[in-house]
Amino acid sequence: MEHIEPHSFELVGSGRFSEMKSAGVHFDAGDILYGRLRPYLNKVHKAASEGACSAEFIVLPFPQGVDSDFMRYLLHSRELVSYASHPDNVTGDRPRINFETLAKFKFSLPPTSEQSRIVSKIEELFSDLNKGEENLRRVQALIGRYRQSVLKAAVTGELTRDWREQQKGSIETGEQLLKRILKARRAAWEEAERAKMQAKGEKPKSDKWKERYKEPVGPDTSELPELPDGWVWATVEQLASGEPRSIQSGPFGSNLLHSEFQKTGILAIGIDNVQEGKFSPGSQNRISEPKYQELEKYTARPLDFVITVMATVGRCAVLPEDLERAIITKHVYRVSTNTDLFNPHFMMWCFLGDPAVKTQVQKETRGQTRPGINGAILKEIAIPLPPLEEQTQLVDKVQNMVEMVSRVLEQIGHGTKYSQATRQSILKAAFSGELVPQDPNDEPATELMKRIAEQKSRADAAKPPRGATRKTPASKGNKTPGKLAQARKKAGLSQAKLAQATGINQAYLSQMENGRRPITPEQGQKLAGVLGVPGEDLT
Repeated sequence: MEHIEPHSFELVGSGRFSEMKSAGVHFDAGDILYGRLRPYLNKVHKAASEGACSAEFIVLPFPQGVDSDFMRYLLHSRELVSYASHPDNVTGDRPRINFETLAKFKFSLPPTSEQSRIVSKIEELFSDLNKGEENLRRVQALIGRYRQSVLKAAVTGELTRDWREQQKGSIETGEQLLKRILKARRAAWEEAERAKMQAKGEKPKSDKWKERYKEPVGPDTSELPELPDGWVWATVEQLASGEPRSIQSGPFGSNLLHSEFQKTGILAIGIDNVQEGKFSPGSQNRISEPKYQELEKYTARPLDFVITVMATVGRCAVLPEDLERAIITKHVYRVSTNTDLFNPHFMMWCFLGDPAVKTQVQKETRGQTRPGINGAILKEIAIPLPPLEEQTQLVDKVQNMVEMVSRVLEQIGHGTKYSQATRQSILKAAFSGELVPQDPNDEPATELMKRIAEQKSRADAAKPPRGATRKTPASKGNKTPGKLAQARKKAGLSQAKLAQATGINQAYLSQMENGRRPITPEQGQKLAGVLGVPGEDLT
């Protein structure tokens, strides 16, 4: 199933038959493969050659007179997808549609010639849409590269090079700022310790308790790149505030079970809420008030830097200033900083755009099945620290860029949705007889249906009785497939060329060769004329 891309007809991969874990289904060139599992994914593909597929596909060979491309587009239409995805038409927890149900979908079948005109018109219009969508994807890729280059320029100081030259000697350096951050960090720790002692009714007799403070260790810069003048490397732990639990992950194990999540209550921030440079409240889990009181120490703080540390490692954001009451959950770490001395948005952009920071995260990520980092690793990650004024300049410039990129991506999204809607409008017009004009000289579709019924009747009559041994194409007495394939190869024609020359559907031609379909006298004459053999030898 994974080898066919949803909603696009595209084959994006293949495997070996011996590697298939489920039962396989044979298909011929020209057959349509329709994904029965989760039909809303609309996995439809026209086979270019013979092969085998998972039993999760329904293989649809179509008789002569029914254009397989016409049917491919029909299966792609919104009306059929809606029908196939309807709860009444699927079964199981993983919704599947079976052939019998799919076969009940009713549609108007036009004459064969009109089917071809419809397909040609659809492909002409879709080709124009494809070009537009390709341009949108190209712009999207360029925007992504532009965003990353601006981020890199910001966190490496290139973006503020001229500003820095103008301010040289007149502003505090990163090194001086780090000393103030560490001093404030210790002061915050001492204040918190005094508050704890007062709450217990204790009064310290000396300052010996201050010796319990652990000064964070600076980074090893031996493998880190050189920074611009006035910048300095600092660890995440050094930049975290001194208040309690300034670097913290959410509750693990039985402290918070998935069954305790609910739709209302206190927000629980998880991996899905932390997007690339953006806090997204979209996917929400919540907990009750009593549960929040139990887990209050995991409370998230406005302007905390948050980062995912398991599975999807390194996605990060800054929590909004107007954040509602919330806790963080496992696999998310939060870092509280002293926002008077350090801008948490700069830390976020460093994790997203600084090659040296990203390399540290990648190097320290552990685990094969569920890669991740822990708190000890996060604390030691080194990030560049510019002067506070320069941080402000950089964050403002990056924010302006991000807003511009967001507007462009929004327009690209609108363009993509418009293109998708236009495709469905084209298909709706096609299958309601409004896309191309009807030709009164076309053979009526009723005649086509009669021939299909006759072909089906002959095929049913040719089937062996239940329980009888069915002869294979190579068996004695089944000479047609070998003769037809042999004559085609002798003439130096591919199946596709022969189908084009005779006007016989390629999928049907393939089935004639392997004995799955009969050859009518009329078809035998066409084939004989092209292959240069007596018609009776092929029927």
